[in-house]
Amino acid sequence: PYTERHRPVVAGVSVGPTNYSLAGTIGLSLVYRNNQPGILSNRHVLFPDWLNVSDKTWEGYLRRGARVRQPSLLDGGTEGDYIAILEDVAPIDRTGLNQVDAEFASLLAVAAEAKYLAASGQGVSFLQPYRALGTVQPGEKVYKNGRTSGGTQGEVIGVDADVQVEYPGMGLVRFAGQLATTGMLSPGDSGSALMKGDGIVVGLGFAGSPSASFANPIGTVFERLGLTLTPADSGKVPVAVGLVSIIPILIRVWGYNNVTQAWLLYDPAHPQLSDLEYLTQGHGYWIKMSQS
Repeated sequence: PYTERHRPVVAGVSVGPTNYSLAGTIGLSLVYRNNQPGILSNRHVLFPDWLNVSDKTWEGYLRRGARVRQPSLLDGGTEGDYIAILEDVAPIDRTGLNQVDAEFASLLAVAAEAKYLAASGQGVSFLQPYRALGTVQPGEKVYKNGRTSGGTQGEVIGVDADVQVEYPGMGLVRFAGQLATTGMLSPGDSGSALMKGDGIVVGLGFAGSPSASFANPIGTVFERLGLTLTPADSGKVPVAVGLVSIIPILIRVWGYNNVTQAWLLYDPAHPQLSDLEYLTQGHGYWIKMSQS
């Protein structure tokens, strides 16, 4: 199921650049940059710089405005599976010191109908919705969902690691200040979000071996790319984030728009059909649950 098509778009599943047989993982399926909704994965997954270096037939093709598929072309994605537009936010420095291998792609309208941060796609079990950013210390347990190996768990063994990663056409690229864990990433899992309990995102996985995996600290990723988990309006929060603690028993949420004098509905079983996107501070809502 992690290599299949998912609408609305969810985290932990196959993604790749247009017209190139390379696959990675959507780390976070809804983040914001300048109030624009988008997805987060690795730079080398969404925007592999080496294509403009080693293969001249691709020169100039993967630039800002190119499209992203879910699932990837490698996993059977078609012309009808474009979900996002590349923004070219964070190029990798092939000769200097890097802190992140991360990239943002703005969601197309058809994919942006997700209106949620969380839970699962059909046949894909997610251990927790993601709801906040955090940090980790050596010895803590973390988990991820990835395109190739699905859900795996590991242990943090370092929080300030220097690592050199070999990229095709670019050679060894150096990264500093990285999270290191026991082995939990396989090829194709690049871009997976590392999380700890209660839906706290701590890292963005980008490299690994059977014995060790490496991730960019998520705070560094968000700072470098200028991302937020919610729109800039601090008085609003996505419904699935605000009600994350009751998602398993949530049936429906209703809200009333005083301006349009219309009722709005959020249905976690059909988020693409819901028109209640955010909970607003100071407003009242009607919530139906399967138990009290």
